[in-house]
Amino acid sequence: VLHASVVNDTLLKANYVGTDEEVPAQTKQHIATVEQLFILVQGAITMSAHHVDVFYHPELGYPEEVYIDYDAVIADDEHLYQLSQLEFDDEVKALNDVNWQLDAFITIAGPQPLVADTAISLSFNESNMTISGMAGCNAFGGDFELLDQQAGISITNIHSTEAWCENPDGVMAQENSFLAALLEVQHAFFIEGKLQLSIGADHILQFRPVPEIDDANWQLTAFITIAGPQPLITDTEITLSFNKANRTISGMAGCNMFDGNFEPLDQQYGIQITNIVATEVSCATPDGVMTQESTFLAALLEVQQAFFVDHHLQLVIGADNVLTFSAVD
Repeated sequence: VLHASVVNDTLLKANYVGTDEEVPAQTKQHIATVEQLFILVQGAITMSAHHVDVFYHPELGYPEEVYIDYDAVIADDEHLYQLSQLEFDDEVKALNDVNWQLDAFITIAGPQPLVADTAISLSFNESNMTISGMAGCNAFGGDFELLDQQAGISITNIHSTEAWCENPDGVMAQENSFLAALLEVQHAFFIEGKLQLSIGADHILQFRPVPEIDDANWQLTAFITIAGPQPLITDTEITLSFNKANRTISGMAGCNMFDGNFEPLDQQYGIQITNIVATEVSCATPDGVMTQESTFLAALLEVQQAFFVDHHLQLVIGADNVLTFSAVD
């Protein structure tokens, strides 16, 4: 049984009832919204499916149960969808269901992208009406209030840590602009699954949902150090997967398979990886693969934070070292 949050026919989040665990990405692809259920039914009728049964809500008219058997001869092509306890609410309430990452500052001149290699995030906690996030260099917090007018919202009492980041160039000016803009936000609404916080008529902060860390398998693309990105040795592959249900990790370190444990920490984006164990194969080629593997496994034990930049997973080790991953099928 799932609990799903949908805005404007876009699935924002889905959790398992009882455990509140996030539904994996591959399962989310098969969750149908109300509008999609109507389309499925009409499509099955148009295709002259062998069997179509639909039970509609007696008052609101949405499909509560849909059973479709497309072909009497083909086994296991039946589809069953069940929908219950549908609730209609102000779409602003969906703020609480998702972690958000800033896409762009939209002005009268058009979308202004973020400074390269920076990430700005925002989360809402409706239980205590607070916000939190990362402003590019510093973690921040504050309060918010939903106002009576349509999609109205007020953000107040912004506070942040006081680190100073030299790089990348412009990150501090961008951070100050973002935090000041939050205090001017007047409305919150959704367009095609993206959150837009409007500031007057011509300025908008546009956010996209942040992927969950276990929504994908991850492949290492670079070790980023103070000297810049260091690519992997040619013809080597390092992968990493997270299992949030039992808080374990696993992957390929280049030569050997490994696994371990991880724990989310209280601080912003905090994560700790422990108990790494690996098989004990020794690979002679390509040259340097074993040194690279040892460096990677040691680096995992030093990870302090995990966050996303342009859909890339970044595991941060201190101030100047980052493991950057891309999602793979």
